[in-house]
Amino acid sequence: MDDVKRPWHRRRRLVAPLLLLCLYGLVFVLGGLDDPGKDRSEPEAVAKVDACDRQWQFLGLVTDCRATIDGRTHRFRHGIGPDDVGHELEMTRVDDYPLAYRPAREHTGVPDWLFAFLTLSFVVGIVLSAVRLAVVTYELRPPRVVSLEGKALRLRLFERIACALLVPVAYSAFFVNGVLSEHKRPADVRPPEATDQARATRCEPDWWYLGAVESCQVMILSTREIVELHHSQFTSADVGGPPKSVAQVRIRRPAKEWQVTPLPIRPGWAEAFVASGIIAAVVLLCTWIGLRLTRKGKAKEAA
Repeated sequence: MDDVKRPWHRRRRLVAPLLLLCLYGLVFVLGGLDDPGKDRSEPEAVAKVDACDRQWQFLGLVTDCRATIDGRTHRFRHGIGPDDVGHELEMTRVDDYPLAYRPAREHTGVPDWLFAFLTLSFVVGIVLSAVRLAVVTYELRPPRVVSLEGKALRLRLFERIACALLVPVAYSAFFVNGVLSEHKRPADVRPPEATDQARATRCEPDWWYLGAVESCQVMILSTREIVELHHSQFTSADVGGPPKSVAQVRIRRPAKEWQVTPLPIRPGWAEAFVASGIIAAVVLLCTWIGLRLTRKGKAKEAA
């Protein structure tokens, strides 16, 4: 069929760039937009800005700045720019967790509702574009004399391939998040100060992660409270051993949770891997749905 006679959403040359545009838009929103946060009122530190480099993958709108606070180098992607190099800035902390620093001067960022709206819009655009591209590619195949049974078998094979890939891709993102990302901290984030001590009383492997991490019941020494900490903050080797420093932080509002401090350093690639795995799983799921609907539609036409 002539490509000119097709509506835009059935043209592969337009759907494919739309998919790439939505993918870049999602990366730009997650990595380039600034969250305003909730700053504490009083400055708590002074930072000397050492250098700033523009990140051209975000069209130069985001800078990667390095500043020294209390003798330690911190990296900032928002709130500090090239004009601040060589100057000292008063810094405040954001929220209670993860105690990241931010300039104490007046600061504005993208509202939470707009951030959520843009993220959801690009995810929906990725899913719809991927499904549309799969269907259009299937429709644009060179005409071949294939029996209806052969077409049904081919579509059913593609469905099974997408379904077979969906489970390991989704689980790999879940596994990496639980083992390498959850209850870890970025290298440039200051850990919370310890407020108590805790001792492990019992630990068990967490089989959701194939036993690669452990969940432990620990006793907060000051209150004798028993809490459960996950993701190998405590391990079997800590049972009956010396206590560890813990802090009560606000991880999920409004409740607070206990965590070991300082937490281990999170690998820089872990979050990107998890985000890519989630996107890939969603695309595979929608591709499977699209192929299944296409196969049923072809069956109805043949009938």
